[in-house]
Amino acid sequence: HCLLGHEHMTKENFDKAREFYQKAVHLDPRNVRAFFGLGNLALRIEKHDMAIDYFVNAININDKVSTFYTQLGVAYMNKKDSEQALAYFKKAETVGHVSKCNRYNKALALLKINKFEEAKIECELLLSEVKEASVLILMGQCHQKLGCREEAHECWLKAMDMDKKESQKIKALIESL
Repeated sequence: HCLLGHEHMTKENFDKAREFYQKAVHLDPRNVRAFFGLGNLALRIEKHDMAIDYFVNAININDKVSTFYTQLGVAYMNKKDSEQALAYFKKAETVGHVSKCNRYNKALALLKINKFEEAKIECELLLSEVKEASVLILMGQCHQKLGCREEAHECWLKAMDMDKKESQKIKALIESL
């Protein structure tokens, strides 16, 4: 049932996905993958409180999976609670492998709570692993907040070269300088 839930999630058939995940939980109340699937489904349909509940259930079953904490942090970010989100991104780091997703979201949370230097450090670590426009955009925002206009401009130009789809957003950022 859980695997069918995953299948329906990939096809964006959310009602069927929910049905199968709930069947999986009904058959096995400790089915951590089903709770995780339900949490991700709730995130997709913007039911953030529900997502938080499902991710907490998953953590209560297995608190050794860093991805559960990352997704819980994402749910709090979506609720505009960056402080709480940051706590879960940090917890994810203590539990296991630091994923790129966790590091990016941690940097974003740090930026939102005005910890610009810490956010910049996270972006630098992330850029040492992967070169993506979204990371360069975030790094540019950190530089801008720190008053480093030239560095911000440079990051955004590199990002624009990498991802033409983001050019309007990046142009707006450049104009904000």
